[in-house]
Amino acid sequence: MASFFHQLSTRSQSINSLLCIGLDPHFKELNLPPTASEEERAEAAFQFCKRIIDATHPHTVCYKPNAAFFEAIGAKLGCSTLRRVVDAIPDDIPVLMDVKRGDIGTTAAAYADACYDEVDGLNADGVTLSPLMGWDSVEPFITGASLIVILGGRLILCVSYIRCFLSMIIEQIYLLLLI
Repeated sequence: MASFFHQLSTRSQSINSLLCIGLDPHFKELNLPPTASEEERAEAAFQFCKRIIDATHPHTVCYKPNAAFFEAIGAKLGCSTLRRVVDAIPDDIPVLMDVKRGDIGTTAAAYADACYDEVDGLNADGVTLSPLMGWDSVEPFITGASLIVILGGRLILCVSYIRCFLSMIIEQIYLLLLI
């Protein structure tokens, strides 16, 4: 697996763009009644994101789906809908999973497995984290793979940080401390 930055740099150069698209299916934007079933919410969220992907992929360097909106769909279909969205993203476009996780020890390791596993997880190329609980909350996300982790104490927009790092060609694990 190529590193996140290699994928990002390759994609950026091939389409001459720095655009990162957030995929945040807010319930209010899905035009569903408040009584919509989990199945209806899941399908509406998927179609919402799929339309964005279909319309923007020629110009997009990276997609950043926000896991919270999918988790809010419901326990039965939320994560599987997020995975459907990730699978709908063309293979040559990296996925930065916006999860902002921040827990310790085995819980952080379980979150990392859920984000990165290609078969049973979300198959993300990178993640956003909230590192307030210390190194234990970050370490599971940066060991054993060529991935990117974006840490932030504030809300960050990945496009402004991508611009800063596109020139880097490093085939290792990336740890960006954004203060």
